[in-house]
Amino acid sequence: SFAFRQNLPDADLRDRYMPPGSLQAVLENVYKHNLATERNPITITLEARGDALYVANDCSPKPGDLAPRERSGSGTANLTRRYSLLTDEEVYARREGGQWVVRLPLLTASPSSRTRAQPSGTAASLPPR
Repeated sequence: SFAFRQNLPDADLRDRYMPPGSLQAVLENVYKHNLATERNPITITLEARGDALYVANDCSPKPGDLAPRERSGSGTANLTRRYSLLTDEEVYARREGGQWVVRLPLLTASPSSRTRAQPSGTAASLPPR
């Protein structure tokens, strides 16, 4: 059983985005790595703070051990790599007390507020033929 809490003020999220599939990947990991039951539900909290969305969940590891390829961290590494193409803002996933917390930067769609400079030689800066 899973319970959701949210603190997502509309004003903080207007004109903000995350790479497609980012939140889905984080929520899939919550399901994959935790045992949720009626007696021991997992609470997932979504909270916008500053320029990031924080996803926190109770840690209730499944009994036994996940296969090495299932706990390799490749999902988190992939998420970090996707973000690195768009921003220098930090993405992290770590244990904080009895919770697992993931920080996903909220990006701004306006070109004037990009946090990573566009590389030279992009289509917009190529000389005419």
